[in-house]
Amino acid sequence: MKAREIIVLNEANRALDLREDFVVLDEIGLVEFDNDNERKAYFHKLISESNKWKIEDNICMHDGCKNLTVKSHTIQKSEPLLSISENNEVVSPRYNFKTNTNDISSIHIKHASVFPGFCEKHEKLFEKFEKERDLTSQESIQLQIYRSISREIFAKQNMLDTFINSKKVYKEIVSRKIDKILGSKIQTYIKNDKGFKLDIGRYSKAETTEIEMLLDNEIYKTKFAVDHFVPFRKDILNDIKKGKMQKIYIRTFSIDLNVPCCLSGLTMFNPKKKIEYFCITNVLPYNGKLHVIMASFMKYKKWVDNYAVYLESSPFNLLSAIEGWMMHHSDHWFLKPSVWDNLPKKRKNDITKMVNSISYPGNELLIFTDLRTEMIKFYEELHKDDMPLSIREILNDQIKNLELFKNC
Repeated sequence: MKAREIIVLNEANRALDLREDFVVLDEIGLVEFDNDNERKAYFHKLISESNKWKIEDNICMHDGCKNLTVKSHTIQKSEPLLSISENNEVVSPRYNFKTNTNDISSIHIKHASVFPGFCEKHEKLFEKFEKERDLTSQESIQLQIYRSISREIFAKQNMLDTFINSKKVYKEIVSRKIDKILGSKIQTYIKNDKGFKLDIGRYSKAETTEIEMLLDNEIYKTKFAVDHFVPFRKDILNDIKKGKMQKIYIRTFSIDLNVPCCLSGLTMFNPKKKIEYFCITNVLPYNGKLHVIMASFMKYKKWVDNYAVYLESSPFNLLSAIEGWMMHHSDHWFLKPSVWDNLPKKRKNDITKMVNSISYPGNELLIFTDLRTEMIKFYEELHKDDMPLSIREILNDQIKNLELFKNC
């Protein structure tokens, strides 16, 4: 190797060692852009890729069907969503690519919980229980779980495609910056020897940035989820066809409680060391009652039952669980707008941060404060002459919690 080539390569390696010279990480997550136009172009490309499903034709998710889809609701519009809406709007987490976070904002029930999962023919699978507003028969409950897991797979696959494309676009930006930095640092040598060509490609792959590692981690986690959801969906469909509860266990219960919330999505459980499982969980107001549906693989029946017994033992337990699912598990939930509007600003900010957090902070935040107050008054009136000690202790705990969050 010629002396000049050695000098050039040394300069190139020195440029690469100065990692901060060619990639500066933002707190909100991507890369420092050369100008505002580059930033806008990047986000426009990501948003376009993520929203492809809204404008492109999608194939029906029902087994073996090749028909094009229609847009439909995972959570029924005419009963659960309508019952918690105000002026036909609900509040829900919605992803904001510009801030790389979920914002909690209003959405019309016409658009809430919509995804293009099934064709016109297979959308009719859900027609009967939707028209009858019945969520008590085994078939209707299994169909709701089938629709929920289909939506989870669709959402996760769309997310996976977005992460993969994000990584591709990000690497293109970083590679251009490497080219620019290397070019500026060794331009003297290149000018002196026009016959020398530097293979930038070999250097652009020399470092893996923090953002690439984060994207790789998200790609791995999302693919892992899809790989587990697909067999679940296959099993629930087989159970529907056989009219049995064979491979997917479903635990349901209802309660006379007007919780102004709908939820349909993934919830994770870790009841003991080395045991972790997921449920497809639905929280749906129907006919004046709150229906809770939890579905998991049959081998987790014992754990699902144990948890359901705990939830049924007290409406306060259920209320806390729903709040936990909303903040730590599923982003596919909808809330009555006035409930959100009435929360203190600090708590709304804290809840939004928790919804966006990838780690569990170990503390909970109250969402249904007004409902808790009403429930406490109800039980105090119901047992005003003779209140059992166990109920008094539960109410005292709830009163302490409400006092704790009174001004925050």
